[in-house]
Amino acid sequence: MKIRYYQERVYNWQRDVAAQPVTKTPTQRDPEFCKQQLGFAKSEWFEEYLVHASLYHSTLGNLPKSRIDGLLKKIDQLRSLIADDIGDVAFTILGLLNAYGVTLDRVTFGRATAMAVYPLEVRISEFLENVGSEDKVSEADAKSALLDLMALSTYFSINFWAALEAVCASNDTKLWTLPEVHDNELKIQSLGWTETKVAGVTSVRCYRVKSSNGKLIKSPSFVEPDLKVALTNFVSLT
Repeated sequence: MKIRYYQERVYNWQRDVAAQPVTKTPTQRDPEFCKQQLGFAKSEWFEEYLVHASLYHSTLGNLPKSRIDGLLKKIDQLRSLIADDIGDVAFTILGLLNAYGVTLDRVTFGRATAMAVYPLEVRISEFLENVGSEDKVSEADAKSALLDLMALSTYFSINFWAALEAVCASNDTKLWTLPEVHDNELKIQSLGWTETKVAGVTSVRCYRVKSSNGKLIKSPSFVEPDLKVALTNFVSLT
């Protein structure tokens, strides 16, 4: 069950990498954390998606009948950005579910892909707004939002699961290795950063570094998500 697997991956990231107060029991949830997580999703990732989707549509509308490689390449670059945005929004919705103690067992994509993009975007936006105003999230609403993201992915010829995997894999590289901590010890001390060995993490990436105001600092070997694998039916991206 892919969705359960990825929700667990997001949970582990929240706990180990970001040190966020997630819980699997609704009675222990932190409403303020949920609001912050929601604001992160609404103001950054989903808004970025709307910008990139708008650019995609305007670029597509300017395509002449004859093939112009430059514009086609721009379209694929925008699709890559949209794949990143969709993966980030899905990642954060799963993070919200973790914060509210809601576990998904299965999400089966069966929605018609011919549906217009705008209603899908509106429903996702309304989901995020409703969570923020009601301090709760239901399994049915979360499933609907994820299905809408999957439908958008299909519209843009994006593999939803590959996009989510790329985002998860990239976020995991925010943890530092011990040699990286040693090599940057003076910088860490001079800037007032704190390093913490994450309990239970057995991989070489086992140190969390945060700034004095609690912001997570990416490791020197942080890798941006590779979204090429999430793009199906390539046009010109190489």
